Amino acid sequence: MAKKHCNQTIGFAERLEQLLYDKNLSKKELGESIGVERKTVYSWLWGDTMPNSLYLARMCKVLKVSADYLLFGERG
Repeated sequence: MAKKHCNQTIGFAERLEQLLYDKNLSKKELGESIGVERKTVYSWLWGDTMPNSLYLARMCKVLKVSADYLLFGERG
């Protein structure tokens, strides 16, 4: 049976994937820059988990976006 994900998780994953593409960053590079393993980044992209606030903040800094954008798609 397929695992169900909340819309927030799916939207987050899609926005993260697009940002990685736009910034020409690999999953490994993002993981190294924020202090997590590549498999953790994949779990976020697959919608299995969400980053905690520490990694979300680091990710926002690296990707130069707000947490509101990553989490909810809202641009400031």
